[in-house]
Formats: sequence, C-alpha cells, structure tokens
Amino acid sequence: MEKIGVFYGTTGGRTESVVKKLQNFFPNNECEFFDVAKGISEMKNFNNIILATPSYGAGEVQDDWAGNLSDLESLDLSDKTFALIGVGDQYSFGAFYVGGLRELYNILENKEAHVVGFTENSGYEFDDSPAIKDNKFVGLVIDDSFTCDEVLKRMSIWVQEIKKEFK
Repeated sequence: MEKIGVFYGTTGGRTESVVKKLQNFFPNNECEFFDVAKGISEMKNFNNIILATPSYGAGEVQDDWAGNLSDLESLDLSDKTFALIGVGDQYSFGAFYVGGLRELYNILENKEAHVVGFTENSGYEFDDSPAIKDNKFVGLVIDDSFTCDEVLKRMSIWVQEIKKEFK
C-alpha cells in the first residue's frame, strides 16, 4: 500500500489527537500528517488521503479547513482515494452532528473522487446529521465523549475497511 497523507484541521487539539491514533494501525510510518493550518499543497503527492475535521457552530468545518476549501476544490482528485474522519459532540451539537464532514464529502463527490470508509450511524445519540448519506456516515465519526477504548475499537474496524480500498 502506498503512503497515506492525513490532512486535519484542529483548534483545541482533539482532532489532532484522534488522527495521531492512526499510528496504532499503520505502525510502519505509512501515514504522513499535515495540519491544514499550513495549507494542503502536499495533497497532490498522495493517492491515499484521509481528511479529518471537527465541526463548529451549526456544523461547519473547522476554520483552517474553511480557509482551504477553495484550494481543495481546485485540485484534480479524480485518481485519488479518500477516507474521512469527523470529530464532534453528539450531545451539545446533536442537531447538526459532524456537519463539517459533509462539507468535505460534498467537494470530493463533486470532484468525482473515490471516497471510502462509510460507517454505521448506530451507537450515537443525535437529532440530525448532514454527514449521513444512504443511512451511513460518510466517514469515521468520533465523539469527544467516547472513551479511548471506544475510539480505538471504532478506528480499528474502519482502518481495516479502508486498507482494502487504498492503493
């Protein structure tokens, strides 16, 4: 499998903490991590890409991602495989849970990128989520309230699925 570019936005550090847990499942330095606060120019160098964002306000992407959305829209994504991670709080923001995840997904879908790693939406308590398509989340969804064991369990299942799809 080719190296994976992991691009994440983080404000308080939670999303960065979540994506760094990926190292548990890719122990041979198969992932290279990029904080999108520094831009997304490196994305063109990867065929396997993970995008991670927390959601803020009424389900918007994190500010650093918001500043890079037009750059993402300008890239040729047609030969790349993407997986998505959304980090959020299902109890405080249950009306638009992990909505920022859908913003990223919509760009990828419009650019005809190959998106993998949809996950079940059971086991969560929320009112609505823009990040659901065909009754599944468009990526791995991690809640701030999950225990470390829950995060690792969900991540393990998700990683096994995306590994089958990555080149």
